[in-house]
Amino acid sequence: MKKIVLIVVCFCFLLSGCSKSQREVDDYAYVIAIGIDKGENNNLKVTLSFANPNKIGGGSDKGGGSKDGGSENLINFTTESSGIFNSLNVANDNISKVVNLSHVKLIVFSKEIAKTGILKYVDGFVRELRVRPVTILAVCDKEPDEYLKKISPKLEVNPEKYINDLFEKEQTTFIVKTTLRDFYSFANSNVKDLCLPYLGSNDEEKSIEYKEDDKEMSYNIDDNETSQTPKDTENKSVVLGSAFFKGDKMVGTGSNVENLYNLLLMGKVKDVSYSIEDEDGFITELSITQRMKPEIKIDTSSYLPKAKINIFLEADIMTIEDRSVSDNEYLKIEEKLNNDLKKNIEKYLDKTVRKLKVDTVGFGNKAKRNFLTWQNWEDYNWSEKFSNIMYEVNVDSSVIRFGLLNKSLQKTSK
Repeated sequence: MKKIVLIVVCFCFLLSGCSKSQREVDDYAYVIAIGIDKGENNNLKVTLSFANPNKIGGGSDKGGGSKDGGSENLINFTTESSGIFNSLNVANDNISKVVNLSHVKLIVFSKEIAKTGILKYVDGFVRELRVRPVTILAVCDKEPDEYLKKISPKLEVNPEKYINDLFEKEQTTFIVKTTLRDFYSFANSNVKDLCLPYLGSNDEEKSIEYKEDDKEMSYNIDDNETSQTPKDTENKSVVLGSAFFKGDKMVGTGSNVENLYNLLLMGKVKDVSYSIEDEDGFITELSITQRMKPEIKIDTSSYLPKAKINIFLEADIMTIEDRSVSDNEYLKIEEKLNNDLKKNIEKYLDKTVRKLKVDTVGFGNKAKRNFLTWQNWEDYNWSEKFSNIMYEVNVDSSVIRFGLLNKSLQKTSK
């Protein structure tokens, strides 16, 4: 018993001791976002966005939530070096605190870097234990350092929380979310391709490439004609749309509304407003929700694969023209919504599958289940046949009447 007491006492002295290797929280400079761009002489231009503790903690005279505190919540440090982690050494040599990556929420690549492949950079971040696997990846229309300079949240003092909430909240239907873990898992996979948020500035002219992609695909009243980017805002950093990747290389861009059709195909739409226009020019705004996953069946029995897609929705009427709505009118709204979404989803698949040859839905993951062995799957050569897949899209929506449900949502094959 005496020996046990002696050991416990010794441990108490050890726990209360101090070590020169230990640091206080305020000894660190916490990186919130990282921008990666091409530099000169084959170097990388790396921008580190540090949280400003004086503004976040209200340490300045004006306080963290002051009128001009938004853009000062981040301190940007840009350097050119041969590698990402070499730039951390440069930063450590030029600031009084120690650079800490444990709070990184966003990594932004320039589109020039994204087109050449980003897996080698992602691999480095995955190996770095201080960087969390849920860190969000994105591509910037222009220089990442310029985008990071314009992050100026007005409703949130903490920039880390602002970035996290921007991509995490359930109401974000028009913004893609892809993490380090997602990209590392699917970059070399032939069963699914990824989309990354495509970022830009609201006060800058968009690149010619983005304008062409934006103009090429027109969907409906809720598309590029009524852009999802704000017209006037003090925070000039905005999400322009999506960047489509084949493997680890960016192959094209899309508008924000295209993410809606992608989420519908994956069954992840929880609550989103959608407008339809009838033949008389009347506009009806609906709130659509997916209560169940889509039914997607891939037929690989023939040379070319076939996909049959059934999407099930519930819809509430939010606003409607000042006119009476009969039972027949409800049926017309359902039919219009079904046809409208069917047409737009097929357009989205035409762009991603036919033109860009990317599988953002994960058709390959479902097709692989048809094969008993890996060799049979390899022999089918899905990667070559995928872009010629034949797809049939059916949308079955139920518009809820005031006070009662028109029809129950039952999964039926059409």
